[in-house]
Amino acid sequence: MKRLVLCVLAVFCLYPGGSRSQWIERTNGLPSEYFPMAIDACSRDAAVLAASAVYRTTNGGLSWEMVKAEGAGGTGPVDISMTDPTHIWVCTANGEIHATTDGGTTWTKQWADSSRTRFMNYIKMFDPSTGIAMGDALTGTGAAVFLKTTDAGAHWISMNDSAFGGRSQNIWRCVEFPTSLAGYYFETGISPEALWKTTDAGATWTKLAYPHPSAWTIEFASTNVGLLYPNYSGVLCRTRDGGITWETLPLPMSADVPVIDIEFTPGDPSRLWMADNEAIRFSNDTGRTWTISKIARAMDLVFTDENNGWAAGENFVLWTSNRGVTSVHMGEETPSTTILEQNYPNPFNPITNIRFQISDIRYLKLGVYDLLGREVAVLVNEVKTPGVYAVTFDAKDLASGVYVYRLQGGGFVEGRKMVVMR
Repeated sequence: MKRLVLCVLAVFCLYPGGSRSQWIERTNGLPSEYFPMAIDACSRDAAVLAASAVYRTTNGGLSWEMVKAEGAGGTGPVDISMTDPTHIWVCTANGEIHATTDGGTTWTKQWADSSRTRFMNYIKMFDPSTGIAMGDALTGTGAAVFLKTTDAGAHWISMNDSAFGGRSQNIWRCVEFPTSLAGYYFETGISPEALWKTTDAGATWTKLAYPHPSAWTIEFASTNVGLLYPNYSGVLCRTRDGGITWETLPLPMSADVPVIDIEFTPGDPSRLWMADNEAIRFSNDTGRTWTISKIARAMDLVFTDENNGWAAGENFVLWTSNRGVTSVHMGEETPSTTILEQNYPNPFNPITNIRFQISDIRYLKLGVYDLLGREVAVLVNEVKTPGVYAVTFDAKDLASGVYVYRLQGGGFVEGRKMVVMR
């Protein structure tokens, strides 16, 4: 019997699908060194990465293929958008828009006008036909370029011909169109710098009473709900009425740790992820509180639904299919004992944190069970090295009631009760 169990464990540890940790590295086929500009995805399986070249996966990142070669002389991709595995658009550092309709086998230059812009920052396709793109002005105070297409990019129509716009100081992070009509843009190149809003795809703009002098990252879940990060401020600015009023929310890290990207769960503005210089963090209350989801410095995040998402960082791509359930190593210390701590908060709705420590290398399983003993979630199911760990558990799909979480492995078994309270 012991021999059978050991064989099963060995197979499980070698099989990549056995791990239930939140973020799994998926870099096969990517170069050993690269710096990501942007990542986009249309499903749990299909994603595209813009680095010095363009790479595509159709199997959840198990393998990547280069579909657009590296640009020369600063002509590489800056932002990227896809609506399905075959339809992909990129905007480039020399002010062009390129597109493919066959997954990258052939590419067409759809737009270029060096008399208008020499650097494109942003492109977003809302469906196979409709999209928005933005490029810097030729001069700091000149007219930025805002383009719209309604025919898959066969024609890109200039929406902004006035002396407005300047440039984006942080490429696509300072431009956000939650819909094909409503958009937000933080303009640099003027004094003072300003946050603007459009409701007609960039034809006209209204200056907003934004309470900070700078913005490094902008993300909107809808026309009304959005977050802005002022540079090195230690806070987020949140609006829930389209920028009419703002509230300031403290961040969980020090002010010298910048926020790099923010990503809302599609269709649910209360649930979002944030990438900063220390970690990927998760919030289930529109940015008021945060828990660590992964210790990693990601440059871009994208989620296609509440479960499936991608993160791109320098020399790595991470993939998740189980939203906020994660195990995070909290330190390098070697505990002398193995302990399972009480979850916090408790009761909770729907997010709670579970900490445990182990004193030696062992195979561990951390599961959640109802009072009839039925398994309702597996949070950890893998070999762990000695250390202190934290697990974030999302009970969104569970009914109110009492549940038991149990840690077992290497002869250790301990369980504790938790209460889900709606």
